[in-house]
Amino acid sequence: MDHIARAVEEDVKNILHTRVALSEKLQRMTEELPRGVRGLKCMVQQAIDGTANASVETMNSTVGKAGYPRWILLGGAAVVALLDKSLTRPKPGV
Repeated sequence: MDHIARAVEEDVKNILHTRVALSEKLQRMTEELPRGVRGLKCMVQQAIDGTANASVETMNSTVGKAGYPRWILLGGAAVVALLDKSLTRPKPGV
């Protein structure tokens, strides 16, 4: 009987040790997760800013070379897109 009591006591100690270890890991993860999310948000924001800046620089260099205001280039691109869409649309009954 004494052997069984020691085995149960050892099992309970192992269970408690496992619970404490899991609790500590969960606590660390809870603390580290917000830092990881903040870091990820910062990287995404930098990528967005870099893309936006590159787009603006490209537009400015294109406008500077062409000598036209941006709205004329943008409007011209919209007109070309609409014409392309209307010319490539299949005609009804053909």
